[in-house]
Amino acid sequence: LVIYHSVGASSSSLSVRKLLHRICSEIAKRFPTIKDEVPEEHAELIAALPIFLKEAAFQCRVVLVLDGIDQLDPANRAHSLDWLPHSVPVKIIISTTNAHVTHNVLRRRKPCPPEVVLGPLDIKDRREIVRKTLAEYRKHLDERPMNDQMRLLLKKTDANHPLYLMLACEELRVFGVYEQLGERIKTLAATVPRILDEVLTRIETGLRSTLMVSLAL
Repeated sequence: LVIYHSVGASSSSLSVRKLLHRICSEIAKRFPTIKDEVPEEHAELIAALPIFLKEAAFQCRVVLVLDGIDQLDPANRAHSLDWLPHSVPVKIIISTTNAHVTHNVLRRRKPCPPEVVLGPLDIKDRREIVRKTLAEYRKHLDERPMNDQMRLLLKKTDANHPLYLMLACEELRVFGVYEQLGERIKTLAATVPRILDEVLTRIETGLRSTLMVSLAL
């Protein structure tokens, strides 16, 4: 079981209380045999998290991935990481930025967790992410010099972030007019927060359209 939480993917993902609640809820949903109630209060969620993780680990191998904890809202002492269990039988993978307070807190833990330094994605890696992501849906971007759609996309401000590339590919995947794809890439938001707004707007518009059709029927 892999439980993945990307801080910054939505406004609610920034809250450490909602992060804890989501992890416990996902485990409870995945394993109905776990009868513990998922609490609502922050302090109770801190106490509950290691219990839920241990009970899940009894049933299968568990990997918890917390991406971008430096982006957590500092409320509820989120950056102190006092909510993160010290010893549980699961593998926990965390990403944060160098020299952020969360990075320093992790380095002071005993034992000190192994650390892997990752630089920005290079052009080769960015192209590979886009190609493989779109290939899953049998789609691709034109990379010919006279119509280099890939180059247009990779010039975007946050194109060195995997999350941005995944969101951009999703927006391009659902765009229906291939002949206008180049223009769509040009108008695509250039940063993660702005492209998230575009994704949510598209989803909300689609839901309203579906509701209107249902009412008409």
